[in-house]
Amino acid sequence: MTFAKDLRATTKQYLDKIGVKDAKIKELNANKEKYTDDYLKQCIDIIQKEKAEIIEKANFMIDLVINDYKESIQDLDILDGEKLTADVKLLDGKIKLKKQDLEAMFDRAMTAKNRTMLRLITDYSKEFNLPINRTYYTAWDKIQGANTLNYWAKCAVSQGRYMDFFTDDQYFNNSIPDAIRED
Repeated sequence: MTFAKDLRATTKQYLDKIGVKDAKIKELNANKEKYTDDYLKQCIDIIQKEKAEIIEKANFMIDLVINDYKESIQDLDILDGEKLTADVKLLDGKIKLKKQDLEAMFDRAMTAKNRTMLRLITDYSKEFNLPINRTYYTAWDKIQGANTLNYWAKCAVSQGRYMDFFTDDQYFNNSIPDAIRED
């Protein structure tokens, strides 16, 4: 879950900075009787400009984390003949396999982190209409999960929405899209 934690840490860092600016504005407004209207407006405008710069920097840093992740998974679905196991012989269609056979093969491939075999087993399952109770996440699935986190992060820093995802451990752990949970 390094990717999601990295994105969370980056986003939270900027949410904290934005929170400091919001607190200053709130403090100024709470004590506005101490200031002239022009001075108050000038102070708030300066803080709002600083806050906008923080948001811009946050969006840039969020993009860096997201793009690094996407780049790291772009070749994830390319098959590698070096990773074929003996189980591949069973996937040639000559032997009628059962759901349990495919699930056992899938579990072995998952334990070995063998994405080539995971993909072949999943493709066989689909081709022969033999659904298994296992999930193979493609690079596209992972990119969609990253896009979801990207949206939440940018909404959190620019609009204050989805902040709980970045500030609450339980909400964070429960909300990460499954496709990227282990990345």
